[in-house]
Amino acid sequence: MAWIWSEAVAAAAHDQGGFSRSLTSEWARSSAAWRVPEGVTAIDVALALREGRQPKDLDPQESSSREELGEFLAS
Repeated sequence: MAWIWSEAVAAAAHDQGGFSRSLTSEWARSSAAWRVPEGVTAIDVALALREGRQPKDLDPQESSSREELGEFLAS
């Protein structure tokens, strides 16, 4: 499973003393839904969120087409 950048940033900031341990732990627990399968693109995550779906349930084999990307950017 790949991590969305926000969780990696939180972990790095914690290592640098930027976040308290409890805040970082809470963020890690709440961001479990943001772990997505390898191969899922950011546009797929954005489209899933718009449709009310969970990014962690996406299938990389069903990646968005260029047409869907264009429609998303136009809206």
